[in-house]
Amino acid sequence: MVRLGVDIGKFGGAVHLPNGAIIKAGRRTRCEGPMSKNKGKAKKKSAKSYSGIDTHKMQQKVLVPPLMAVPGVTLMSWTNDRMPEMLWSALLISQLGRDRALNRFREVARLVEALPEGKRRVQPTLSGLASLEPEVLHRFTSAICSDTETRKALRLLLLFDTLPARQEWARVVGEAPSADDWESLKLAVLPVLSHQSQEATDCRWVRVLFQLLSGALFLQSEEQVREILEYPHFGLPEKVRPVCGAWREC
Repeated sequence: MVRLGVDIGKFGGAVHLPNGAIIKAGRRTRCEGPMSKNKGKAKKKSAKSYSGIDTHKMQQKVLVPPLMAVPGVTLMSWTNDRMPEMLWSALLISQLGRDRALNRFREVARLVEALPEGKRRVQPTLSGLASLEPEVLHRFTSAICSDTETRKALRLLLLFDTLPARQEWARVVGEAPSADDWESLKLAVLPVLSHQSQEATDCRWVRVLFQLLSGALFLQSEEQVREILEYPHFGLPEKVRPVCGAWREC
């Protein structure tokens, strides 16, 4: 690389080169010319990440964007849709600590293998658990709330009157929440609000683990299977995270 020892300030803040380019002084020296201008335009053009108004379609009185015009497409939000369904796992991570919580998730997930083959498609979401037969539901909730500390942590679920299978959760938790529990709930939810946080990945991993043990998820290699079963102690986190994020049921 050739460097020119030129004090650009002496030339009125700019140096005009023979090829028509202009070097301007500033916090970062910039070289402007026909090619750089075109490059800037190309960047602006490629940076457009939205559809133009002309690509929208009017359906009755609603303007529908192209993506939503595709049949069967449903937009899902981690914060508004998926995270609330895994609130019980977020509470355990917050209250028990990550290692103890992950071990508990593994213990609960192993119950899937004991179910009859036709009933193994268990979703570990609040709604998914609530849809189980009462006896099977009690088997899972009892395994989740198997000690005093866990029951105390999941007492926060009972703050919500519309909690799926609320009667069953109240039965296994065994104690009513208090007004002070709202502050504990806030502290537990904050780390999982971002879908890219470690805690959010842990919650999504629980769902992937259930799908793998139920036979609903097939991976390409034994190494990938071990990355899920032995998470987070086997493999690289940057390899497991996309698997958890890409699984559509998560």
